[in-house]
Amino acid sequence: MTMLTELDEHFYHQTPSPVDALRDTDPRYVDQHWFQCMDVEGRWIVGANWPVWPNTGMIENGQIIVHGDTQYNLRYSSTIERDGYKSARVNQQVGPASMEVIDPLRKARFTLSPDNHWGISYDLTMDTYLRPVQTRTPIAFAGSATLPGLLPYFEIMGRWTGELNVDGVTYEVNHENTWGQRDRCWASLGGERWQGWTGPAPGGGGVSPRGEGR
Repeated sequence: MTMLTELDEHFYHQTPSPVDALRDTDPRYVDQHWFQCMDVEGRWIVGANWPVWPNTGMIENGQIIVHGDTQYNLRYSSTIERDGYKSARVNQQVGPASMEVIDPLRKARFTLSPDNHWGISYDLTMDTYLRPVQTRTPIAFAGSATLPGLLPYFEIMGRWTGELNVDGVTYEVNHENTWGQRDRCWASLGGERWQGWTGPAPGGGGVSPRGEGR
């Protein structure tokens, strides 16, 4: 049974259950965020995905950093502590990666500390450049005779500021030398019964291994 948290003081209940509970019990249900920051000269690209799996108690983060002709991949995962405002669903941090919504739909900050195998780090903030676009994208499952589902989704285009450190090179990031976007979606995406890199959290506790490569 899901316990009450501080979030239940707000007037956003849509089911008879506490705010932290989902009506959809499918373990494939995901609430996720993606961002991409691109250098206009093509020297580098930074992208990261933040999937949260509420029904399996996991939060994950996958990083892709492209520098020249080299691509670096970082993956991290951890369990979700259901502590209201302290929850990882409100304060997104996994390993050395963190995400902060400074001004909803207008400004968000993403950081990566150098505490990773490659020593890559960044502190990037995206300012919304165009109004967010909301869609409901059809989801078609292979081999299914049923009508496709709909994926609640919105996308935001923007410009970036901050700093990127990779391969011993520091890049100053500003509105003139970058473009990018970030998007959000939340739904059961179908596919394999267990999603994510590590499957459900064993016994609801513990921290999953991290993967790093290029």
